Amino acid sequence: MDSATSSRRLYGGARTFGCEFEWSIAFLWEDEEEQLDRSNANIPPAIRVPRNLGYDPADESSLVAYVHDDIRLTLEYHGIPLKTPRGMLNIEDLREYRLALYDGWEVKIDSSIKPPNQSEYHWCPVEITSPAEVASEESFSAITYVVNLLASKYRINVNPSCGLHVHVGQGADFLELGALRRVAGLLWAADPLLGCLHPPSKRFCYYSQSLRERTRLARGATAADFETHMVPDETCGRYIGREVRHGEESVHWREINADEKTVIDFQVNRLSDHFKPFVGKEDEKIDEDGRTSQDTEARSEVESSVESLPEVILADDDISQAIEGYHARDTPETGDNIAADSSVTHSLDRAYKRCLGRNTARIPLPSYTAEDEDHLRVVAAFGCDTMPPLDPKAQTNVGAFLGIGEIFSCPSSCVLCWVLRCSDRWNDRPNYNFAAYDCLRLTEPKSNPRTIEFREAAGTTSGKWAETWARICVGLVDWAERAPVDEYLAILNRCDEAAKGGKYDIVDLLDQIGLFAEVIIVEKWLQSGGARH
Repeated sequence: MDSATSSRRLYGGARTFGCEFEWSIAFLWEDEEEQLDRSNANIPPAIRVPRNLGYDPADESSLVAYVHDDIRLTLEYHGIPLKTPRGMLNIEDLREYRLALYDGWEVKIDSSIKPPNQSEYHWCPVEITSPAEVASEESFSAITYVVNLLASKYRINVNPSCGLHVHVGQGADFLELGALRRVAGLLWAADPLLGCLHPPSKRFCYYSQSLRERTRLARGATAADFETHMVPDETCGRYIGREVRHGEESVHWREINADEKTVIDFQVNRLSDHFKPFVGKEDEKIDEDGRTSQDTEARSEVESSVESLPEVILADDDISQAIEGYHARDTPETGDNIAADSSVTHSLDRAYKRCLGRNTARIPLPSYTAEDEDHLRVVAAFGCDTMPPLDPKAQTNVGAFLGIGEIFSCPSSCVLCWVLRCSDRWNDRPNYNFAAYDCLRLTEPKSNPRTIEFREAAGTTSGKWAETWARICVGLVDWAERAPVDEYLAILNRCDEAAKGGKYDIVDLLDQIGLFAEVIIVEKWLQSGGARH
């Protein structure tokens, strides 16, 4: 397949993904003796570094470059394509440019990776990233091949500072708001279950904080609390980050058609009683509040009658309406009134039937004492600053649907990104990271990556587990975006019940969304204790 054909495959809604591997690689100076474990012939030796390298302890760049070059040579020798250096890119088409930034495997440094406490070796931090690839059997298999190749060639250490991050996206384009809401809603509900696949300490790390426990939304912030967009003209929230209706052009079209007149016409199209796809209007004006004269009175009437509901629930959105109904049923002061209306939540209560027989007992959600949490924070910090205890507002499980309702009330992608941020500290990251959709990136045509980042997985040298987790991440996004409304809501409800002690776990979840091959591997992974290390 030529490069042009390959690039075209990444347009038009193709699901794409990429992985980041964080490792410490052992090396020795060429005259140092290595204490090999003769009982295990499968352990590879350390990289040998020449003494005449010109190494300066105050500047490790030459040493890091030597180790990284050695890894690049190994990849090239085995036919693995390397990323094109950015300085060699001369591409005018924006989509082609974005994809070219991820056209091959890359070896680079990551300052967050810390060396292990093993004095018999020297250690070099390494981050290795895969190219952005269409989710296919070939691209998933490449993950296993490359990880196993490097693990057989180099002595690799993975410790609590190392991670496996998976980016899931849509080629060169942003995911649209409707898809983001669905994915965020699923991840919010399933966060406690998905955490069972990873070491407990990962949820106590600044770089993979729990979506349900550490984000603004978890601490009580709402979409209505969002105050100011980071770009002066607010094009992100007014236009680019808004929902895409059936029949409309993609978010990419908006990026290249962002003149003020088009943006204003789009705003008119989104006012009350405007439900057709946006095609632009020549004869309609809006006032300084973003309303047309004929729409102002009708809009005010609607707002005054349902002012307690989030904005998006006023739209023709089956998911939002059902979530509001379920949240009302689950709220003590209104639950009795709504319970009689079975049509609101009937789809949430259907019995779950497994597709595959399972080989393990159900995995209970972990619970920790204060002492347990203190220990896990120390493990996660790995010699660095420890995370503070949970905010009091996040210590009580109020159920998943309160947060899901807020997610579906976000009027734009950048507002959704804001409520799912951990804090204003630039290096804090949630375990499911939507930072690619903040105001500045939405309005920067060359911004990358345009993905949702799954950050909670621990560093690994198992190619098969890395591939399996990548498949799970892609499968979660695919299912969330495409599932029928009743099935989507039913799974959110079961995840919510699991967090309250219900008989439903991560194996059930993966089975129900159709990841049958992954279920088999996950059960073996859990039986082997893979999630504990």
